[in-house]
Amino acid sequence: IGVGSTWVQVLKILGKNTEMRAVVTECQAPEAGTVQFYGPGDPRVTTDITEEGGGSRLTQTMDIVEVGGLMGFALRVARSTIEHDLNEALRRQKVAAEETLDEKEA
Repeated sequence: IGVGSTWVQVLKILGKNTEMRAVVTECQAPEAGTVQFYGPGDPRVTTDITEEGGGSRLTQTMDIVEVGGLMGFALRVARSTIEHDLNEALRRQKVAAEETLDEKEA
């Protein structure tokens, strides 16, 4: 994965599958990166990984454009599901980043 990499991510919002296109816009693997999603709210996710006390701290921020109407309501209702999915993605990302760091150190 690097700048320009793309994929489609599917979120379930109020029981309906919603596709979002993702594009990596910044990548300093494995320490940092930014992904721009295109879909409801056009979220931009920035990830930073720093070493801390013999481990790693992964910090992720998400900037979302406020959406009105029915989709905005659906996003607010689905917030806990979206947060759960994001936390699961963070867990997988942390594992992958730590494996990459271990390979660099070997």
